[in-house]
Amino acid sequence: MLTVCSLNPPFSTDRCVNSAGDRAEVLSIVDELPELNRNVLMFIIHFLQEFAISSVSHLTKMDINNLSMVWAPNCLRCPYEDPTILFENTRKEMMFVRTLVNELDTEDWEGVDM
Repeated sequence: MLTVCSLNPPFSTDRCVNSAGDRAEVLSIVDELPELNRNVLMFIIHFLQEFAISSVSHLTKMDINNLSMVWAPNCLRCPYEDPTILFENTRKEMMFVRTLVNELDTEDWEGVDM
């Protein structure tokens, strides 16, 4: 399971969810990840970007909102057990992933096999 925060303890889920809609901060978080973690995240986001293309999402019914709903728990893990906080963070976690899919430049990952 890829979790940005658990693979890299200096990154808190709070930082990620609080910057969810802030393009510059989200990209800064990615830039600060260790190289291996960043490469895995870039590969996954490139994959999601391919699926988010309208001609593909039209067929799969998995638009960027559905993709972010499914993938957010794999990228971020809320450390709290309070259901209210879990519910509130879910929307922000999805926004964080949506921002990654919309804003992260993964052009260099085109055609890369891992």
